[in-house]
Order: sequence, then C-alpha cells, then structure tokens
Amino acid sequence: MTKNKTITYVIGTTNIGGAEMHLLRICRGLVTRGWTINLYSLSEPGKLSDDFEKAGVSVQHALSVPFTGLMRKPFRLLSMFIQVLRLFCHFLFQRPNITHFFLPAAYLVGGPLSVLAANPIRLMSRRSLNIYQQRRPFFAKIEKKLHSYMHGILGNSKAVIENLNNDEYVSESKLGLIYNGIEIEPFALQVDQKSIRQSIGLKESDLVFILVANLIPYKGHMDLINALDLIEKDLPENWQVICAGYDNGYRKHLVQRLQELKLEHKVHFLGQRTDIGDLLKSSDIGLLCSHEEGFSNAVLEAMASGLPMVVTNVGGNPDVVENNKNGYIVPAKNPAELAQALLRISKDSNKMKEMGLRGQELIKEKFSIETCVAQYEELYQSMLNNKSLPESIKTPS
Repeated sequence: MTKNKTITYVIGTTNIGGAEMHLLRICRGLVTRGWTINLYSLSEPGKLSDDFEKAGVSVQHALSVPFTGLMRKPFRLLSMFIQVLRLFCHFLFQRPNITHFFLPAAYLVGGPLSVLAANPIRLMSRRSLNIYQQRRPFFAKIEKKLHSYMHGILGNSKAVIENLNNDEYVSESKLGLIYNGIEIEPFALQVDQKSIRQSIGLKESDLVFILVANLIPYKGHMDLINALDLIEKDLPENWQVICAGYDNGYRKHLVQRLQELKLEHKVHFLGQRTDIGDLLKSSDIGLLCSHEEGFSNAVLEAMASGLPMVVTNVGGNPDVVENNKNGYIVPAKNPAELAQALLRISKDSNKMKEMGLRGQELIKEKFSIETCVAQYEELYQSMLNNKSLPESIKTPS
C-alpha cells in the first residue's frame, strides 16, 4: 500500500442503514483497488462492524459507558471527551491523506477536529435534504461554518446539491454529485415467483404493487391508501399491495384507515425482510410515495428488478425516474395525482413491461456499484493530485 492512498471515514454508527450500507460497498471496492481505509464510528459496534473488518477496513468505535444511575451522566460526558480526544489523536498522529465525513453527527464532531489537526484533504457527504436543520438551527450554523473549511462537499442527488448551493452557500467549485450505486446481479436473478407469492398469501395472477419503506409518516403510506380508495373500483380486480419495512408504531394507524375503507384484505404489511430482491422480482409495479428523500436505494433496487415505478417528485427520484419513460412522477402529498398514475400504469401491461426494461437498462448504465466506486476513486485521486474535484462529478451551473 502506498502512503498517499490512506482514507479515514467518520460516521455516526455501524448499524444497518442506507448511508452505512453505501459506505460498506464503497470500502469493499476501494480496498480491492489498493486503498488503506480506517473507519471511526461515534457509537458502539453495530451489525455492520464485522462486515467492514472482513472487507479489510480498520474499525474503531466509541467506548461504552457501563455506569448507571446518578453516575451515568458524568461518565457519559467523560466518555464523550475521551472519544473526541481519540479521534483528534488519530487525525493528528496518523495523518490520513483524506478525511471523509458521512452524515451530520460525524461532520459536527469530526469536522472541527480535522481542521484543528490540519488534515490535508477534508471531505463531507450529505445524503439527505437539509430539512433536519430546521429542528436544530444551532447545529445548522456550525455545519454552514464548517463548509468553508472543506475541500469538497458531496451530494447524492441534484436536490441535495441545490440545498447546499442555494441554502447553505457552498461554492459550486466545491460541490460534487456521486449517485448511489447498487450491486445489480442479485436483482437480475430469476426467482420462483409463484412460490414467493404463495408464501405471502398472494396468487400468481395478482397484479402486485410493492412499496419498500419503513412505516414512518413521511414515507407516504397513508397517501397511498387514500389514493387506492379513490380508484379501487377502476383498478384490475386482482390488485394487491405489499409493504416491506420496519414499523416504528405507525402501522396501527394505517391498518385502522384500511379497515375504515374496507381495503385491509388488499394491503399487506410484511415487516422488515431480508428477501427484498425476491419480493421485488415477484412484483409488477414499484412505488415510493415519500414526502422527502435524499436518494432512495429502494427505487434503484426496484428498477434493477425490472419494475416500472410510480414515485413522488422529491429528492433524487426525478434523477432516476423519467416521467412516462420508465415510470410516472407525481407531486408529494397528493393522493389524487398518485391515484391517476397508479391507474395509468396498471391498465397497460405492454407499456408496463417496456418501462421496466428501460429502467433496468438505466440502472445498469449509471447506477451500478462499480460505477460508483470508480467515481469515488477518481475523486480521491484528483484531490490527492491538486485538491480539486474531477470534472466528471461537478454539477452543471
């Protein structure tokens, strides 16, 4: 390994999440390309810790606090101080050539330390819209101040880039766009659709819509239910909806609404699943009804599985779904428009297949993990050479 190919990533946790899974895939690709990678997590070991280490990444975690009762708060503060000191020492003495922060917590903690340690190249990745800053205006001010000390700031959708440029005044010369990448092969495999459908109580002849999203209000499940009520009699008689995702307590409200509309036999909540690829390949139409997004891997995975999409016009959805080409885009929080799109896409089986094939080709061309890793490597090499973003990821004015 050459000294000038050393990266330290800082992230809040190594539990399973979109950003964490994305970083794991990137690390796997970069290690095979000869990069030395250190990962610093601000929390205790999560479910992905072993996966990072198996990928050849050196992982450090925050120390746990074993104290309870009255002693818990002071020792928690002491633990936090120790973590900050450990991270600062890493920056100061290990001298990684590139320091890259993922998500706000890592940025707020690690960013100032990296500046104090005068690390040669500092990068930050924003992977969501900045709506969260409205709840924490003080931290938002710190983030905006830190931007001026970064050599590059990345977004994963055009909407995120616009946030950074228009709302947070990040110079266009510092802004880069790298889309998420997924491993396409698992979603291209053939599956026994009949058996998979039977296992979740569906028929082979059913028209199946699928929504992969945790049961959180802003994911738009209630909008979908209300949209389905508007067109229930106009949809093909055999329509069904499956929803895969973690329930944070919102499911009971959705079920209550379905019961009021007498649609509880049509919408099925499957909970968290480890067989999302099989479910996607056993469905006909993909959905994402969110009120807000950064860039959704769920859309990429559904399209990689050959599904036409109906999505809301938020975040990175318009970057990958082209209206009337590989799916339909509708306004967020608008059940009436959503209903009409669901009706259009379900009435023409030939167009449904054509849209699915177009989407699948687009994913292969632009959103593979190989393409994504290559862009990260190009970014890092360009930063090492002249501390500037490569033209390939700069966003147009």
